[in-house]
Amino acid sequence: ENAGLDFELAYKQPLLDGDISLRMLANRSLKDETTAPGGTPNNSLGDANTPKWRGTFQATYAQGDWSVFLQERIVGPANIDVRDIEGVDIDDNSQPLYAYTTIGASYDLNLGGGQQQLFVNVRNLLNTDPPVAPEPPTSFNGNPTASIYDRYGRYFTAGIRFEW
Repeated sequence: ENAGLDFELAYKQPLLDGDISLRMLANRSLKDETTAPGGTPNNSLGDANTPKWRGTFQATYAQGDWSVFLQERIVGPANIDVRDIEGVDIDDNSQPLYAYTTIGASYDLNLGGGQQQLFVNVRNLLNTDPPVAPEPPTSFNGNPTASIYDRYGRYFTAGIRFEW
């Protein structure tokens, strides 16, 4: 069973012969419980797989055929294991906030009656490593690097999109 709150803010404004767009998406998890058949509920809210806060902040500037993009993806601080008591079961049960930066640029070609766009981006610009998994994954205790953290490191993408 899951519960939480989602937030979204967006803003667009003309700037220097172009437009700047800002957007923020955030999630505050309030509940995350799983129950094995015939078992008791396991609350994992606040652990590495289910931090209480996650968010994405985006800024795009577009002028003519050019646009540039900056995104910051935030995974809030968490406990390595919500069942462990710091100082009793484990020396340090904390996991810091993780932030992943993406930058990109694109140029619209608009050749031959169609729409084409050249693009390039760099994900995880600062090459932030994911947290180390504290224990082997099971069906109810997944590896925290599995979905919300970047497992690949910095990588580049370039290409062309087209529509006729």
